[in-house]
Amino acid sequence: PPVAPNVSQEPLFLTRPGARDLTKERIAFFCVPIKIGAKTIGALSADRLFADSVALEEDLRLLTILASLIAQAAKVRHDLDSERESILAENRRLKEALESGLKTPAMVGQSSGLKEVYSLIAQVAPTGLTVLIQGESGTGKELAAETIHLSSRRAGRPFIRVNCAALPEHLVESELFGHEKGAFTGAANRRQGRFELADGGTLFLDEVAELPSPVQAKLLRVLQEKRFERVGGVDTLSVDVRLVAATNRDLGPLVAEGSFREHLSYRLNVFSITLPSLRQRLDDLPILCEHFLAYWGHDLAHTTIDIRPEPLQVLKARPWPSNSR
Repeated sequence: PPVAPNVSQEPLFLTRPGARDLTKERIAFFCVPIKIGAKTIGALSADRLFADSVALEEDLRLLTILASLIAQAAKVRHDLDSERESILAENRRLKEALESGLKTPAMVGQSSGLKEVYSLIAQVAPTGLTVLIQGESGTGKELAAETIHLSSRRAGRPFIRVNCAALPEHLVESELFGHEKGAFTGAANRRQGRFELADGGTLFLDEVAELPSPVQAKLLRVLQEKRFERVGGVDTLSVDVRLVAATNRDLGPLVAEGSFREHLSYRLNVFSITLPSLRQRLDDLPILCEHFLAYWGHDLAHTTIDIRPEPLQVLKARPWPSNSR
């Protein structure tokens, strides 16, 4: 660091900083580099009135400490900016792949509402966050969940589906967490649950709002600690599972009435995606018609089936209560 006890007598100073009256006082000048590793990114300088009793070493030490703090803050900002740019670049790459159909073979449509869904999937898929997919019945929540899985780092691992509404209440816990032999009537053998089967991959819980309260408590523990016990078992099992949940109901009123645990709703709703109804994306009807005509045309040995404008207008006028389903 350069130190000039008297800038008026320092030939290297050249009075370039300006804004000083060098005739009135004896002014000292010192400057320290701001460095990140071996790279100098700036400098911090100061003037002070000089006297024989002044110890410039103390001032220089203080300035060096300040420069170090500035360098640390700059490095944190630089690292955050670099990480952000990396994430944005990855999101752009995934969005392009999703919109091109490379990762969404079963999701059909290019309306603005569905493109927003593609964009959200591209943001969350590589992160590993828990996702809550909301939307009416028949809007494709399971397809969106599978797209998240296929676009994630877990794509090569299992994607396990569970329809919580289709399971009898007394079997939900066993289905999710497994059971030991003799745990209940009919448990003739040890059985792995869906969490064990999905280890390393993604578990999709459809209609999660239908889970019984005791199972909600156990699910909350798994999300918090990644550990659980089989029904009737004492051994604690650890799993690495990404959870994607879906519901066609608003969890807010269910939490208010006490039928759904508030903490579990927070744990599930880390990242939310709402699928538009077919009524909200009628622009996709021609594309959907082409898709289904090609699908059924293959079964009927027809290579080309076209739809005329008149029936397409009739389809656009329908209310579509069951959406694409």
